[in-house]
Amino acid sequence: PVYSDIDFAKLEKQLDDTRKRHGWLILYTHDVAEQPSEFGTTPQDFERLLTLIRDAGVHVDTISGISAHIT
Repeated sequence: PVYSDIDFAKLEKQLDDTRKRHGWLILYTHDVAEQPSEFGTTPQDFERLLTLIRDAGVHVDTISGISAHIT
């Protein structure tokens, strides 16, 4: 989950492990707002998340996009 209390150190490790293993990591949130719900995150934390994903060099897609490639 990408919630207000996101642990970026843990996420960075998960992204690195996912890249090394050519695995999947599903991230989800409910809302992105300056004052998010308990199930959401701030725009600043979401931007930080996107930067970590880009820097990790992992492929990003939707679940439906990935499932279209599975036979």
